Amino acid sequence: MTATVTSKAELIVAGFGGQGVLFAGQMLAQAATGRYKYISYMPSYGTEKRGGHSECTVVLSDEEIASPVLDQSESVLLLDSGQASTYEERVRPGGTLIVEKSGLTYQPQRTDIRFLPVSGLEIAVRAGGAMINNLIMLGVYTQLTQAVAADLIVDEIKKQAGDRAAVLTRNTEAFARGLELGKTLAN
Repeated sequence: MTATVTSKAELIVAGFGGQGVLFAGQMLAQAATGRYKYISYMPSYGTEKRGGHSECTVVLSDEEIASPVLDQSESVLLLDSGQASTYEERVRPGGTLIVEKSGLTYQPQRTDIRFLPVSGLEIAVRAGGAMINNLIMLGVYTQLTQAVAADLIVDEIKKQAGDRAAVLTRNTEAFARGLELGKTLAN
């Protein structure tokens, strides 16, 4: 698959507190500094530490960003399948909704978007814990959109892990699994 160079990418990452929603968006935004001139990262979350609604918006652009607020985005990465009906409306026509498949009962109502259920949580649990699902799903997004080069995100994972070798290994392997899963969905 040939990498496509884009001049703008928009992503909403959503789920609930404790799933790593904000971490995934932050990783993407920080990694994008090696590729884009303008970057906007806007987190939004409830007052609960865990379990409340959590969302972040990431806009990456080579031109100035007029507003970090998006009613609709070209891509939505949804870690909580229970919110699929709400977030389906937040995908721009022609865009992509990547949604965690675990517990998904919702059937898409729109035909003008790409609806991709992904078994990231299942892979994460088999690999040692649900907490890495956010990086698996970020890998899927990265592979499908090519908005940011995967090696830039791996570099950011390395920075975040610091000298914690086990965290580095776990997180880079999770991201790599997401990239591989994204390759199967691209066909």
